[in-house]
Amino acid sequence: RKQGTWLLVFLIVIIASLFLSFWISVESKKFDYVGMTFQKEYFGQIPIFTTHLQGYGPTGQVINSKINLRNDPRKSEVPVVGTINYVKDKPVYLSLNMSSNIYECGPIALISLGQFMSNTGFEIVTGISDEEGAKEYEKPLVTCENQGEATVLVLTKGDKSEIRQLEDNPNCYVLSVNNCEIVEVVERFEVASLASFNDKGL
Repeated sequence: RKQGTWLLVFLIVIIASLFLSFWISVESKKFDYVGMTFQKEYFGQIPIFTTHLQGYGPTGQVINSKINLRNDPRKSEVPVVGTINYVKDKPVYLSLNMSSNIYECGPIALISLGQFMSNTGFEIVTGISDEEGAKEYEKPLVTCENQGEATVLVLTKGDKSEIRQLEDNPNCYVLSVNNCEIVEVVERFEVASLASFNDKGL
């Protein structure tokens, strides 16, 4: 009987240790940032950082979705100059500065941004920031002036990767991309948006 009891105790300890090790392994990959809990996961060999949106978005829409980031949001070096706020009950306009050759940086980040906007309850409308490009690509001309009453994001190449809220038009944000760090800039904007939704500072 004693041997059986000790064997049972030994098995319980082993199983408990395995569960504890698994729990520690999972929990060690979680961290809280801007009011959200992120977890490091892997897509094949590629590390990604995920968080879940649940509840109501800034437009009042019920949301329950997963956000995937390719970069650790805590380590972003892309500065955000200003405060991210959205104009409710209006679409978000994404204006591409094609004359800066922003198209050379690829579409992946734009797809991510579109999904993010959809997940948070905003309609996104794409356009071109200059008349010549708008005619060439047969897209609407979208500037901070002609859509000044809505949220406008101008995506352009620049000398520095940063996100800047215009002082003379607080509804307009310039997402400047250097060295094609478009994923880093767009993800920084998404995280800054999450911080805004949760009234947290970056």
